[in-house]
Amino acid sequence: MVALHDTFASITEAREAINRHVLDDGESYRVYKSDSKRHILVCKDKSCSFEIRVWCTKKTGVTITQMKPHTCRPTVHYKNKQASAIWFLKDHHHASVVDNRNITPAQIQSDERLRFNNNISYMQAYRVKQSLLVEIEGHEADCFARFPAYLQHMADTDDGSLGRLSYDEETSRFEAAAFAPSATINACRNIRKFVALDACHTKSRYLMMLMIAVRIDANDNAIPLA
Repeated sequence: MVALHDTFASITEAREAINRHVLDDGESYRVYKSDSKRHILVCKDKSCSFEIRVWCTKKTGVTITQMKPHTCRPTVHYKNKQASAIWFLKDHHHASVVDNRNITPAQIQSDERLRFNNNISYMQAYRVKQSLLVEIEGHEADCFARFPAYLQHMADTDDGSLGRLSYDEETSRFEAAAFAPSATINACRNIRKFVALDACHTKSRYLMMLMIAVRIDANDNAIPLA
């Protein structure tokens, strides 16, 4: 909730707060002016007196200087597309995605309807989930750049470990990475000379595979090698 004369740390914070305030009330708006010094919202219906005005001055800082409620008919806000904006929906479902990465777009869609009385499309629910996953976990492509640092850290902290990184020399594109901690290497030196390999596909846009090499000890237990 925001109110007249509320102050904010920046115009960006004020912009998001008042936009969200209007949408949380189930209403709509039109941005009349928005820059580094001011943010002004009016109604899509020109006959409506609704207006929220934020100004940034040296004396008062970023402050709400005017708030007039909607006087238009509720039908003006029917099927408001702004209520389907990803920036607005993400806060509604952030905790759900953190708790369950496998939540489906249909569940997000249903939750939005039941909790917030807001009907969104399946595709928009899917976009909300993907946006939150990137926000929580980062971009998958960025992970490949961390391999050299990880290999160096393993070499510095685990004496005797082995790590190899393979990439295309022309394009510098990642091809494979292998890791063998010193503890598993030492354990495998004194057990049966038998190596088994197993692999599975990963849920990745890059069509990668995860492979593990194991050996068998005297108690018929599998000991991971790499």
